[in-house]
Amino acid sequence: MDSSLRFRWQKNLAEEAGLCRGAVSQASGGVRLRFIAFLECAAEDLDEMISTWNRRMREGRQVKTLLPPHTMADAPKGVRSFTVFETEDEEEIMKYVTEYGVISKVKIYPIWESSRGAEMYRKMKK
Repeated sequence: MDSSLRFRWQKNLAEEAGLCRGAVSQASGGVRLRFIAFLECAAEDLDEMISTWNRRMREGRQVKTLLPPHTMADAPKGVRSFTVFETEDEEEIMKYVTEYGVISKVKIYPIWESSRGAEMYRKMKK
């Protein structure tokens, strides 16, 4: 499933389940989904990773960060980090993955509050 279709599917599923909190929040004119991103890069690529982050910030191309990037040292393999963000712009997610994916391994997952997930599960069973 292409990422645009997957994003719309996740957004529609969340809207149908009434998830206006957790994974989804109402934004001006749109619905914002929450994601957790895991990035992993070799130690020798860390300078380039920081440079990419700084460039994206200068250009105003950052997603709305809910939990700032946290780093987990994994010597001698390199650096692992994660962040939690939200966005309503699927193109921004694709740019995020593309730009960081050149220098690191990137995994992004949609997330929601567990209580909202349980509520969605109950509604789906009916």
